[in-house]
Amino acid sequence: MESDLKKKLSVLGSDGVLDTLIYVKNNDWTTASELAAGMRIHVATAVKRLTMLHGAGFLNRRVRKGRTRHADEYTTKSAKIVIEIDLDDGGGSPAGSGKFLGALVRDIMARLGRFCGGGEENVLDRWQKIPEIDDKMIAWLKNDDEDNEPDRILGALLAILDAEAAEYGELTVRALARASLDAVRAELGPVGHELPSRYFGGE
Repeated sequence: MESDLKKKLSVLGSDGVLDTLIYVKNNDWTTASELAAGMRIHVATAVKRLTMLHGAGFLNRRVRKGRTRHADEYTTKSAKIVIEIDLDDGGGSPAGSGKFLGALVRDIMARLGRFCGGGEENVLDRWQKIPEIDDKMIAWLKNDDEDNEPDRILGALLAILDAEAAEYGELTVRALARASLDAVRAELGPVGHELPSRYFGGE
């Protein structure tokens, strides 16, 4: 939530962006060339502003087909911009983070099983020797039950990655962890919890 909020605020604070939003709202579907002509700015500047606003979720985009070439055109999603910050939710774990972290740990387990050639049972046997991995965690991994303790899962995940990095090297484990993160994020959406930057690159 915080990174998405920072992105939106950063875009809105950029020079000329609010004027661009107002122009697009008043002119409906607008291409970069039309924006550049209407606001008397360079086309490259118009493209940059429209791309930023679309990436932050403020504009819709579609392709305008011409006889010889196509161009992206944009319109505002709404006449109002509302940014809500739930301060009561800031101190707890985001909704769905336990499910996301659980899926991430299981994906890492499956990838490690294929990487080392011993399968998931072999991986679980190794993980049982890690002090931070208790019997409850092992039973949860075996039974594929849903877990509602994201902080506990995160602590176990870091211990697992540290142990595997000592065995196979940090670069190998980092690449594997990133692959698992991409796979789980593609299925479940954005991560709902801060992950250790050592292995996930600050996601």
